[in-house]
Amino acid sequence: MLNYEEFKNEVKEKIVEYLPEEYRDMEVVFDSVQKLNGSVRDAIIIREKDHKDKIYPTIYLDEAFTKYQEQGDLESALQRLAEAYSFVMKERKTDDFRFTREYLEQNVVMQIIGTEANKELLEEVPHREILDCSIIYRVIFFMDDSGVESMKVTNSFAGYVNIDEEELFRLASENTKRFFPVVTCSLIEHMEEVGLLKIPQEMMQEMPKEMKDALENLRKLYYISNKIGINGAANLAFPEIFQEMADKFETDLYILPASIHELLCFPAGSMGQRPKELKETVEQVNRSCVRPEERLTDNVYLYDRKKGELSIIEVPETDAEKSKRGEEIENEKEKNIVA
Repeated sequence: MLNYEEFKNEVKEKIVEYLPEEYRDMEVVFDSVQKLNGSVRDAIIIREKDHKDKIYPTIYLDEAFTKYQEQGDLESALQRLAEAYSFVMKERKTDDFRFTREYLEQNVVMQIIGTEANKELLEEVPHREILDCSIIYRVIFFMDDSGVESMKVTNSFAGYVNIDEEELFRLASENTKRFFPVVTCSLIEHMEEVGLLKIPQEMMQEMPKEMKDALENLRKLYYISNKIGINGAANLAFPEIFQEMADKFETDLYILPASIHELLCFPAGSMGQRPKELKETVEQVNRSCVRPEERLTDNVYLYDRKKGELSIIEVPETDAEKSKRGEEIENEKEKNIVA
């Protein structure tokens, strides 16, 4: 069994042998891809030697290595990677893709990330702050039912196509709504739809009161994302979504940033939890259930129905809590760099 470094080198040296004839003259290069919140992932890029302004699929190696460890078959691992690369190259017709302003205008969308955890990244990209988060911009170059391939709009890229942040925001607002229509439904409905929850009626009848009460609370939670469940927290940029929900419930809303992909919200006061308890819940879920690169923020938001405004619910933090949070952030960064 190969270790990770050996696996990387084997993939780099041999993957071209598993590609169709038309890709046999490609070069293979290593890349370290900076993800969100300080995460870094190893990848390879298979490209023409004269690649210039073309873009090619990024093949991440960590997931491929995990699969290899499970099966112990290097040839199968190489075959899977080659098939995935070939499929994407054919489907998204990379030969037709060029970095142009016209292409950007039609395909730029929003992504919302945590500001504090992404300070270095934000120095390199056009962005605007919204509460303790920041809107950045991505250009889609492939999208189907299985997912989305996109790239960040950097300061240099924006300069290359001569576009400023104001124009990016306007275009991305329109395109985000077009590419990723908002989805709002109860969390229970969403969990049932994706197969995470299915409780037979007879089981419901026999269920203890405590569990029934817990399920009833879940019904008060609303899921906000988009049709494909990717970067759905970008809906924070569209306050009309929250105004409509607040009008429906005739009260203010609490909003929990579940991850960069989705938000949860519910009528203020309906869950019986105080803001400090809600914030503790968000922190706990972020540390135990959300991948580091997909975390958004530990804060809880309030949507004020009358003012039509979003704000952070301020929860006083003790010195011990501040110190602990700082240590956790630094530890996560170190883990991500090592990984």
